[in-house]
Amino acid sequence: MGCPFLEISEDPFSSQGTRRRRIDDEGVPVSKKTLLKGGVFQDILYNKKSAAEAGAESTGNGFKPSLTADIGTSATNVILSSEGGTFSRKEMLEASEGGIYITQADGIFAGADTESGDFSLLASGNLITDGKVAGAVHQFTISGNICELWRDIEMIGDDPVYRLSDDVCAVSPTVKVKGLMVSGE
Repeated sequence: MGCPFLEISEDPFSSQGTRRRRIDDEGVPVSKKTLLKGGVFQDILYNKKSAAEAGAESTGNGFKPSLTADIGTSATNVILSSEGGTFSRKEMLEASEGGIYITQADGIFAGADTESGDFSLLASGNLITDGKVAGAVHQFTISGNICELWRDIEMIGDDPVYRLSDDVCAVSPTVKVKGLMVSGE
């Protein structure tokens, strides 16, 4: 499914993340889970209801997005890391013959199909020329499939960035991928 050195975990105790918990909103103790390791899917997140439907135990991932909402399944701190070595941003840029250094993608959840993994997102960033960040580019679209994107990761950076979205903290460094479909001017 993913590149052999990619690891994605969900860790409610992580000092790297901002969403630390001891129990979920259903009173179930939380725990660290490895979601993807060595490019292979490892674990599924469940709340009590989804666990019962699957004949499994809750993983402590039953959370309410608001006081009036129903319990759903969500994560705390999702951490993308490398089981192998990491690289500096400069090393990754120098390894790029060209391309785009994406600095922002909008519509992460609105532009993604959670069943197929397909996505289409509005993005902005900079051109990469001769291994260096060059001129800015705006209002272009990147599209692909998340499973293919994970498989096509070539390098993982040593520069984790923390993003909070829908009460989930995503900790992700810069990644270099073989390619994405890009459209726009």
